[in-house]
Amino acid sequence: MASTADTAFANTYAQDRTLFGVSVQVQRGATTDAAVTAVVEKEEDATTTFGMDDDEDEGTSIKVEEKWYVFDLANYTSNTVATKPQEGDRIRETVNGTEYQYEVVHFQWYDEDGLRWLVKTNKVGAV
Repeated sequence: MASTADTAFANTYAQDRTLFGVSVQVQRGATTDAAVTAVVEKEEDATTTFGMDDDEDEGTSIKVEEKWYVFDLANYTSNTVATKPQEGDRIRETVNGTEYQYEVVHFQWYDEDGLRWLVKTNKVGAV
């Protein structure tokens, strides 16, 4: 039986999905599955600088737009079958009329019960 805390967490997540969910498609290889709802956990810009010594102010900077999605276990599918995310999978999301692709770079369990995935992506660009 689920604890009170587990039940409260599940109810909060269900409400988040209803209020803040976005429609996305998972693409693995040439196969793109039907749209499902995921919750955007966070979005941020990250900058990494390469070739910079301690006494230098120059280097090559790469800006990456990261987006973290939360998927119900059953909603992360490939060929219509629930599956574990893989690095290199693509998440397709339409934002303000433009479809973007995000590449999966990391994933982990979102909760202790293993009911949801937390999937970290980097923006690839518009489709």
